[in-house]
Amino acid sequence: MVAPSSFFLLASLMPTSCAETSSAASPPDTVAWGETVRGLRLGTEATGPILALHLENAGTSPLTVLSHVSAGGERHLDWTRVAVVDAAGASRSLRLTGPRDRAGRVQVALAPGERTTQTVDLAHWSTQPVNGGAPLPDGAHAVTVIYEVQEDGPWWQGRVQSGQVTLTR
Repeated sequence: MVAPSSFFLLASLMPTSCAETSSAASPPDTVAWGETVRGLRLGTEATGPILALHLENAGTSPLTVLSHVSAGGERHLDWTRVAVVDAAGASRSLRLTGPRDRAGRVQVALAPGERTTQTVDLAHWSTQPVNGGAPLPDGAHAVTVIYEVQEDGPWWQGRVQSGQVTLTR
């Protein structure tokens, strides 16, 4: 069941491929989940260079999470970073944010068992200036995602990490 306060939005601007959905969690899936921290867990799925990032309320009480920043038509994931290790063992940390003049913070309320999902194109984000501008090399990459919120507010605060997935480019 989709939460009444949730929404579905596809970013049709630029190839950032950031989209968000909110839904009730589905039974067995292909998500690589990390440990639950204060009711929240983070999971990741990879299809080619595209990652689906799932924040799920695995607790028994409602949670509000900082979803993304709406920045001039783009979607930035300020509280998310992606650790990438290529087949040669070279590691890289990717930020999912960029320059902006104006921005709005978007929060999502999650009932127990609900999740919100962001879809991102790592091939695109790797070439952004904040990430050094170099594309991901071809081949397989081990990927782990970290969502960390330290800002005080009426939302979930802490750090969760996904399980590891293999991304191919």
